[in-house]
Amino acid sequence: MAVNGNRPRRINNDGLSITEVGIAKVALLPGSFAVLNADAEFVQATKVVKPLYIVNVDDKIGEDILTAVVEGESATCDYVEQRRQFAALVKANTACVKDTPFKLAADGTLEKATADEDVVVAYSQEIYTTPANDGKPSHVRIRVA
Repeated sequence: MAVNGNRPRRINNDGLSITEVGIAKVALLPGSFAVLNADAEFVQATKVVKPLYIVNVDDKIGEDILTAVVEGESATCDYVEQRRQFAALVKANTACVKDTPFKLAADGTLEKATADEDVVVAYSQEIYTTPANDGKPSHVRIRVA
């Protein structure tokens, strides 16, 4: 059964701190995926490339998981590595069960992988249905593929 319970308050759920700090070229939501551009600035990931990063909460200045890292500010991002566990943004209205496969969407969030040719980036670690939220994505606990 899908539930709407207490949601994550942080992105890094495995306790490891394997991060990179750089300037956000655009506003980045915590839990979305990013890459470094040629100028060593974080931009939204639109396809799977290595290294791939997940944007952390800007808690050093008191922000929360729902507040974007502002364009031009420092962004702390975790390396997306196999077996790491995070709270990632998943498209609205997505029903997840344990081990639901996800692929990277064009906006840096995750969506269900549906075809054999989809590159699976992560698997759901919980049973949860993301709310409609006017189409806004919600955080789901995931394990990197």
